[in-house]
Amino acid sequence: MADCELSEVRVPWGRYLVAICEGHVDDHELERVSTEQGLKALVLRLARRPDPCEAALYLAYSREDADQGRVRLRKQHLQALLYATRSKQLSEALSRSKGGSTIVVVSDDPSRLEGVASRLGLGLGNVKEASCDPSSLQDLSSFRLQLLLS
Repeated sequence: MADCELSEVRVPWGRYLVAICEGHVDDHELERVSTEQGLKALVLRLARRPDPCEAALYLAYSREDADQGRVRLRKQHLQALLYATRSKQLSEALSRSKGGSTIVVVSDDPSRLEGVASRLGLGLGNVKEASCDPSSLQDLSSFRLQLLLS
């Protein structure tokens, strides 16, 4: 069972729970759960450990993109992988996340996050409130602006 750091991220438009976990999760099960959840609960494998506030924005930005019809990918959750890896192409995003041991689960629904964690064998700890520093999110925001303008 992989242990997770569980954070609550409060932003002006909502509240997200972010689980950042280190450990092995079966690739096929991870893909199955990611696809089933779509943008209800974001489930990603990454090569680097993200800041919880940044991870919450992966979901928020991807949902906004979907609402605005800007997602070109059949599997909408992969839009978030583009943000997480700062990639403009899916093949590049997949390459950058390959072999990663960090599992990220983000949701605004606590029971959904708990269900995903249970299914993937992730142990959730106590919730800690994340302190978001806007300056640390500039890189992601700048990348998003580039995507919107291209």
